[in-house]
Amino acid sequence: DGVDPLYWVLALMLVGAPILESLIFPPLHLFTRRLPGHRIAFVALIGIVAYVWHGMAIPNLAQAAGFMLMALWYGYLAESYPSPSLVSPIKIPYYGIVLAHFAWNATILIWSIVVNGLIGAGWVL
Repeated sequence: DGVDPLYWVLALMLVGAPILESLIFPPLHLFTRRLPGHRIAFVALIGIVAYVWHGMAIPNLAQAAGFMLMALWYGYLAESYPSPSLVSPIKIPYYGIVLAHFAWNATILIWSIVVNGLIGAGWVL
């Protein structure tokens, strides 16, 4: 019979996207770390990359803003818990971003389910 494709979409959204999309944070942080105003440069670069990767449409500005917030979080974690190298297994900043990204996607999913349920139940017009 097989697995409903919706489960694959949910798995990709909740697990795959946070793991794969968050891989961009360590190299971009490493790249911008030596620039003057590195924190601003890193956050702006993450926002631009997120906006482009997610489709460059006006609604994608909200996604880009979310990624910029995650970039601030990554920067804080990278300064507080530095990794010895890009390939180091000590990746607290990366795992912190993956968890934040998972929580963000889960919140969006739960919000959509709740709002659609309320609309379907006639609670929201």
